[in-house]
Amino acid sequence: MIESGIDLREFKGRQEALEKIPRFYDKYWDVMFYRTTVGFHSRRVLWLLDDILEHIREVHPRFDDSFARILALVHDDLEIITGDVQLYRKESMTDIERRVLNDAETTAINQLATRWPKKINRYEYQELLLAAKEKKRVEAKVVSYCDKLDGLGESLHEVFAGNGKFMRPANNYALRRIPALVEEFPEIALLYGSKHPLLSNITIPDLAEVARQGKPHTRESLQVPTDISFYERWKAVTITRAGIGPLVEQKEYGKFRQKDRNDE
Repeated sequence: MIESGIDLREFKGRQEALEKIPRFYDKYWDVMFYRTTVGFHSRRVLWLLDDILEHIREVHPRFDDSFARILALVHDDLEIITGDVQLYRKESMTDIERRVLNDAETTAINQLATRWPKKINRYEYQELLLAAKEKKRVEAKVVSYCDKLDGLGESLHEVFAGNGKFMRPANNYALRRIPALVEEFPEIALLYGSKHPLLSNITIPDLAEVARQGKPHTRESLQVPTDISFYERWKAVTITRAGIGPLVEQKEYGKFRQKDRNDE
């Protein structure tokens, strides 16, 4: 696979493995109308990063663009082995459970480092995986921020389509996780001097009302702007890089949505 100039063709089976891991796959979100995969999510994290790179360079002149862009693509590679552990589960873990997960992630890094080539461009693959896990480098902190942005974008997209089950993650990302990350990492907070919609405080409306009025997305409905500048930019980035298909091609249907379809 070559994605945005990053050549991963020697990593045989990697992209296929990531495409088999569904996003938000959990009993709470048994239906996700526009469910994506970890493979697609990783690519969109890169696209979101690309969208703010100019602003990052202005604030952090030593920011390693190349390292960050590759990191965006591989930041979730551990899930090939560990699976996608949902954010709310991580937040509710005991200290022992966190240690078990940490050990599992360390083991996964070691396994993946021996499965595929040692380097991507000039960077050690194992170093990239460790950076994503430890989040010590500014590049890893920015990628983590873009990761949370995509989780919020995916969740809002479901709510605007009428899937009220995604009010929970949307509120969690917008009201807790993203603000907490900005507070925890001064390097991210410094970026907020920009007026870029991906680098501004995110205000969301009453999501219960949004979900109540929501309908499946169409090409026409996506042209009607919402009051959430972040969400509008997230949609625009997706369309620019992947086309409109991922935003309108419904993959799953709840019982009430199936009834709606039968009534059409």
